Amino acid sequence: MQNKYAGILLLISCIVLVLAAGCTGTSSTTSTPVTVQTTAVNVIPTPTPASTTIYTGSGNEEKTITISAPCTMYFDISYTGTNKFKVWLEDGVRNQIKIFTDQTGAYSGTSSIPLTPGTYYLDIQTDGSWTVSTRIA
Repeated sequence: MQNKYAGILLLISCIVLVLAAGCTGTSSTTSTPVTVQTTAVNVIPTPTPASTTIYTGSGNEEKTITISAPCTMYFDISYTGTNKFKVWLEDGVRNQIKIFTDQTGAYSGTSSIPLTPGTYYLDIQTDGSWTVSTRIA
């Protein structure tokens, strides 16, 4: 409440000073128009961190992946065994859309694929231990 009265007192003091100085009439000076140039700035959104999911297992397995918006998904795949190792991706109606690897022995690699919204199935076929990390970029 004290700040309110102090502000009013300051305003009244300024008005009194202006009137006392004789500045109540119109100004005899003319104003000069000012041109302000503006520049458009493109704002680049800060990228969000990639969404990563890590799957680990041993032997044959299937993982369901649900995509809610168009994206590119990266698959980081590793296998240290000596047996056959096959990893592929199927769409929602079980059409095989990408084979990531189909070989015998140790494997480490990264692959990407553009995906649209929907359900996908990641299939792993092997006798040994494996890791698949997926990330959306």
